[in-house]
Amino acid sequence: MKNSSQESKTRQVPNLICLTGIDGSGKSTHLRRLSKWLEEKHNLKSSPLSVWEIAKNPTYHKHPFISDRNAVHKYLGMLHPTARALFIFHGLFESFDLTKDSIAPIVIADGYWYKYAFTENLQGQDLDWLLAICGRFPKPKLTILLDLDPVDAWQRKPNIT
Repeated sequence: MKNSSQESKTRQVPNLICLTGIDGSGKSTHLRRLSKWLEEKHNLKSSPLSVWEIAKNPTYHKHPFISDRNAVHKYLGMLHPTARALFIFHGLFESFDLTKDSIAPIVIADGYWYKYAFTENLQGQDLDWLLAICGRFPKPKLTILLDLDPVDAWQRKPNIT
């Protein structure tokens, strides 16, 4: 069994960049733009990291709560806050492991654990408990907070009801 320092060493990504902010702040848009800019201007490939990357793992292609985003959202709505947080962090850990197979020297995280810990804390989950789990994720080399007025962010998400 690995201890926490051994596990964190196996999870190190030398060039992890995190874009974080509230839903609708432009994380995914900026991730795509940054990735394109890195490749076109600097000939550097990057790999995206989001909780949804887990669906690219062949192990989960047919999993009913992972392969279908609508099913995931329904399932998450049914879970107790502790189970929901564990499910989300499971997805992020699995997604993170997929970046190890990438030849890209840069990993760009979409929200990373910050987004989910913040959201779960707002929904009543204990912050110390969340931070204990999130401490298992590697620290990014650079974190960028995309700060947008929540009203403007909400308007960017027309499919949310």
